[in-house]
Amino acid sequence: MPRKSRGGGSEVSTGSRTTSAARRPFPDWPEIAAQTAAALHAEADPRDPRAARLVAELRADEDFRGLWARHDARPARDELKRFAHPAAGEFALRRQALTVGAPSSR
Repeated sequence: MPRKSRGGGSEVSTGSRTTSAARRPFPDWPEIAAQTAAALHAEADPRDPRAARLVAELRADEDFRGLWARHDARPARDELKRFAHPAAGEFALRRQALTVGAPSSR
């Protein structure tokens, strides 16, 4: 069951992220997992105890350990994710993250 994170978004409990049932809706699971691990490497603050706990929990999964060991660090910016939903069927969503800079001084 998703729970609200402090940032307002929802997060799925760590245990469910690594089960085959959690992977089933994602036909491109290996790519999604690699993108997500690389984004976590790039964006998580290693001094943050919550980030450290999350990585420690995810490292219980053999696939994640392999991805984490690559040390691939890529912020998530523009990704296409395909889904296979039992009721809605197959569809794709594009995720775009925009960086907002400081206002320019003119």
